[in-house]
Amino acid sequence: MAERCVAVSEMVKEAGTGWINNLSLYQFPYLYYAAKIMVSLQVLELVEQWDKGLESRLLMGAGVRISAEPAVPPSQLSLRTLNSTAEYVPIQGLDAATHLCPETRSVTLSNAWLPSAALYKLMMMQHLTSISLTNSEGLSLDFHEGVLPLLTVCGHQLQNLILVNFTSVDITGKLQT
Repeated sequence: MAERCVAVSEMVKEAGTGWINNLSLYQFPYLYYAAKIMVSLQVLELVEQWDKGLESRLLMGAGVRISAEPAVPPSQLSLRTLNSTAEYVPIQGLDAATHLCPETRSVTLSNAWLPSAALYKLMMMQHLTSISLTNSEGLSLDFHEGVLPLLTVCGHQLQNLILVNFTSVDITGKLQT
């Protein structure tokens, strides 16, 4: 059967495919399948010939720009405010933020499962003036282990400090529990 389909597909290739809609599976089964194979091959050929220029024009209409050059990640961003409401913020994410966003003035971390030591990354932000930390339900951030060391380093430059859902807060650092 495969040989017949190949032979018939060669005939179909010579005749074109416009007449396929008039074929009936019951009248000419080999010819019908060969014609369907032929159409499938033509579709595959169109996909293979997808023009990058056409792709670019289609996507530009949607506001997407495609560059022939690979995108180079920026070495720095001029962001001044960083907010996160993610449940989990990896330490690597905070580390990347400190290096990519040296002009950051405000950091908000809400409900993140985050080890206290992760806050040490914020010590690198020289322009930090506002910190808002909302502890997760699991109370993963400890004031004395994470927030107090951060305040020791950059507390003098802070204008705003918001701490929510901490079991204890002691900005003087004198009341160790």
